[in-house]
Amino acid sequence: MTSKSDLDFFRSRVMFTIHNVSGKVVAFAGRTLSSDKKVPKYINSPESEIYNKRAVLYGLYFAKDAIRKADECILVEGYTDVITLHQGQVENVVASSGTSLTKGKSD
Repeated sequence: MTSKSDLDFFRSRVMFTIHNVSGKVVAFAGRTLSSDKKVPKYINSPESEIYNKRAVLYGLYFAKDAIRKADECILVEGYTDVITLHQGQVENVVASSGTSLTKGKSD
């Protein structure tokens, strides 16, 4: 059952689905519509057994064929960068999920 706090977590945000390399939805990200600097610009689903933001690149499922074809992958900063470039026919593009490129405890 979904609680009110679950619904409020992403309230007033533009939502992005985060897929794993197989195309399954594993998480969501939300970008605020508020100009309030106290509100985090992006929030992601909490990490879980199926979603580790350090291990998932946004857009990889949709970009993997183009990456193979070009033998090159372009890493950009955000979800909207990926979407905009894909719309412009640049499809070998992915984005990290915030701090996903920082070293973790096991590194």
